[in-house]
Amino acid sequence: MIMRQKPARPRSGNVAIEAALVFSLCAVLLAGMVEVGQALRRWYQLSTLTDHVGQMIARADAPSAAFIQTVLHNEQTLPVLVQGGAVLQLGIITVQPAPSGAPGGQAITRYGPDAAGGCTPHDPAAGLSALSGVAGTFVVVQGCIPAQPSRILGGGLLPTLYSSAVFALKAPLTLR
Repeated sequence: MIMRQKPARPRSGNVAIEAALVFSLCAVLLAGMVEVGQALRRWYQLSTLTDHVGQMIARADAPSAAFIQTVLHNEQTLPVLVQGGAVLQLGIITVQPAPSGAPGGQAITRYGPDAAGGCTPHDPAAGLSALSGVAGTFVVVQGCIPAQPSRILGGGLLPTLYSSAVFALKAPLTLR
């Protein structure tokens, strides 16, 4: 008996399907990289701003309440913050040395934004855990940018971003 071979079927359709799968995967990865890049840029802007405000207050000779509110108001009107709905909050924290064995005293003066934003920064008192064992006066700046809709992928949401900075305002710092 003679066996006949079937002619080979063309495989050009398989290549098109594989190419479509690979290109769609590459498009999703590219969109994800763009989203992550935008979120990192927003966080970097917020982090730089909290550092900047903290340094301005910490370098002032005697920062008054009016000076601090002016700085916060001026920084709050920057296009970066207005477009993103960011909020800055500042606290002047004085940690008193404690007598032996007793917890130290803490005084916190808070300065907030003139208007409410789309998120609530962490309380400046949250920075006290980083100041354990130290006495002095510190500037704690907290900031946040609220969650924003994705510009690339429909229906996605970029996360709420937080940043904080702590600066020594008054020296000498003494260890408890």
